[in-house]
Amino acid sequence: MPRGDTFANVPAERALLGCLLLDSAKLWRTPAGERHFTDARHRVIFLALLALVQAGTEANTVTVHDALRRTGEAVPFDYLADLVAEAGASPGPLAELLEAAAQRRFLDSAGHALRVIAADPGQDPVTEARAVIDQLLARVTREDREHLITLPSAATQQLARLTGPGFDGVPTGFPDLDRRVGGMPRGELTILASRPGMGKSALAHQVAARLGRRGLRVLLATPEMSAGQVAARVLAWSSDVALARLRFNTLHAAERDRLQAAAADLPTVVWLYDAGAQTTADIHAVARRTRAALGGLDLVIVDHLQYLADPTARNESRAIAVGRMTRSLKQLARASEAAVLVLSQLNRECESRDDKKPRLSDLKESGDIEQDADCVWLLFRPHYYDDGADPHAAELLVAKARNGQTGTVALRWWGETTSFADADEADQPPPDRRVGPDA
Repeated sequence: MPRGDTFANVPAERALLGCLLLDSAKLWRTPAGERHFTDARHRVIFLALLALVQAGTEANTVTVHDALRRTGEAVPFDYLADLVAEAGASPGPLAELLEAAAQRRFLDSAGHALRVIAADPGQDPVTEARAVIDQLLARVTREDREHLITLPSAATQQLARLTGPGFDGVPTGFPDLDRRVGGMPRGELTILASRPGMGKSALAHQVAARLGRRGLRVLLATPEMSAGQVAARVLAWSSDVALARLRFNTLHAAERDRLQAAAADLPTVVWLYDAGAQTTADIHAVARRTRAALGGLDLVIVDHLQYLADPTARNESRAIAVGRMTRSLKQLARASEAAVLVLSQLNRECESRDDKKPRLSDLKESGDIEQDADCVWLLFRPHYYDDGADPHAAELLVAKARNGQTGTVALRWWGETTSFADADEADQPPPDRRVGPDA
């Protein structure tokens, strides 16, 4: 039988929990998860701590005990006080000890499973062993690591398939927009909204890639798109290759060379999280791990709000659930000290009006989005509704800017590469997109 208790480090579990009970803000510098705790009491205490921090509530012995009592978990207050008495000075080294113990438990489980296979003459040992190891590996990396991938890695995988500033905020990479709004403020929530087909995902992906090239650390959570799809869009924009040609692999040699050059130039500080059924709690957890791995986090992008799941919803309207999610994402901005950019859909009201330009009131499903957001940007392309309009014209309507100016920022849209440029970049793809041969 596996000897999981042999590889437990209960003193480290107690010291880490005590450290977090004393200062729950340290949770953001702690790449620990539920699987690191072998004692059932420690697991429920950690989860209670995590839930309180994500909800923006102070987490200490009193509030954690109250939260556990309300959920029916019997953990005496004296036990929490004892954990505080045994608190470690720094969570980082303690989390490393718990990770080492978790890896030993994984190896012990794998060894036991392989011994069972070896003792059964009726099985194909190699095939069964591979299946068991894959299953166990998936279990130990269950906390989203299989969905966490660097942008260059995603781009390399995508290419392999073809062959068989003057402000305190985080910049957007678009100078005209930055001059208008002063970038995206750290610790604040910015909403980028539009009707489907306007290009809000493309704009967000460009922001991520442009900032990554400046060395800013970005987490892009994409419940709607796979990492490969995001990488394909970034590659098309970066190399000035039509996205359709990339998708259908109808490329000229020069285009392939440009794509390879673009892939080599992608920043390693942009990480993608592409799990399909993401919750705000998932994004909080992944942001904590990304922040710990990269030594900080400058921007979190969520693409997009309507694709997030809310397992806590019980017989309530979607508007209430969306409001809860926006509050959680706002708390993420505050706790991580990063800017948070959340994409959202607009409702159909604008399409029934003569003037198709979106308004704040068009935000879909919840007035809480407008209330919780520090900034709201509405993306609009006139050609989408009017064939006679300039096909390259785009407008970003700054409808709300708590610490900046509202107004309209003109952009240029390039449909073939699904990309945007500043209006003063004329009628050619900007120079930063022309890399490699034939640039």
